[in-house]
Amino acid sequence: MLDCIVILLSVSSILKSFEFRKGRKKEKHTMQTIREAASLFKKYDYDVENFLRRFPEYRTARRKLCEVRGIGYKIASHWLRNIGYDIPICRSTRKKIVVRFSLINERASYLEYEDFLFKVSRLVEKNCTTVDLAIWLHGIKYCSKRKCEYCPVSDRCSSKVMSKV
Repeated sequence: MLDCIVILLSVSSILKSFEFRKGRKKEKHTMQTIREAASLFKKYDYDVENFLRRFPEYRTARRKLCEVRGIGYKIASHWLRNIGYDIPICRSTRKKIVVRFSLINERASYLEYEDFLFKVSRLVEKNCTTVDLAIWLHGIKYCSKRKCEYCPVSDRCSSKVMSKV
């Protein structure tokens, strides 16, 4: 029963992701994605435990989910994190914060940014979710409000350096 609830929640999160795209995806494509996702989970008897046993490594699990048309890395990562994998959700807003400190290239791919977050999490001995949250909180407190003068690491930020020039 719990597995069915998790799958229904996953389908509803997929639906929400399409709702906010304001017409980029039509209802027909959304329903097709849901049908494809349902057929994928039917192979595992709608059992999340069975899916986890089959794909113990998150990258292969995500690759399998991304085979469903309409599901990309971000949605697949959300779903995998919801069922127990410790993986970051790479958002462009958080990537911009890391780019400001010249820790990663601006053109870094989703996977390169994700690898960077894993390296940081190992370095600070925290899980990826915690590192992801810390970057997000820093961005909310300082970067999005342009409070560079209060930022504890502003001397390393390219945004502040550029504003002085």
